[in-house]
Amino acid sequence: MKGTAVMVMLGVLFVFVLGLGVRSIFLAIGTFFEDRTMRKDCAELSRMTEERNEEKRCHDVERLDNGCEHLWGAMIGAFPADACRLCGLEKECPPGECDHIWRIEMAGVPFGYCETCNLRYVKTNLAQPWS
Repeated sequence: MKGTAVMVMLGVLFVFVLGLGVRSIFLAIGTFFEDRTMRKDCAELSRMTEERNEEKRCHDVERLDNGCEHLWGAMIGAFPADACRLCGLEKECPPGECDHIWRIEMAGVPFGYCETCNLRYVKTNLAQPWS
């Protein structure tokens, strides 16, 4: 009777360990396929990002081809550093609907403003509506 109880306990332990092993194998297979799918998705996202960046670079080149010999760099604190001092366009098209054309207002304290949407350039790079 004692031997039978030990054999039953060993059998239960064996089945438990075998179940854990089978479960681990299935988890490993599932993880492998999940990682493979994730790698494909990441590669697709990377490709899409590269395409979008290339389109953006082409668009920026086209929009900056306006006959101006652009001068980039900070002029004074009231003008964006990445905007051309001559034509007012930024090196890269800004997010949003307005393609800002920056001008300088020399009344009192000089400040930059966009002549299309009246956004005011502040040294901290915050834009405020100008009225």
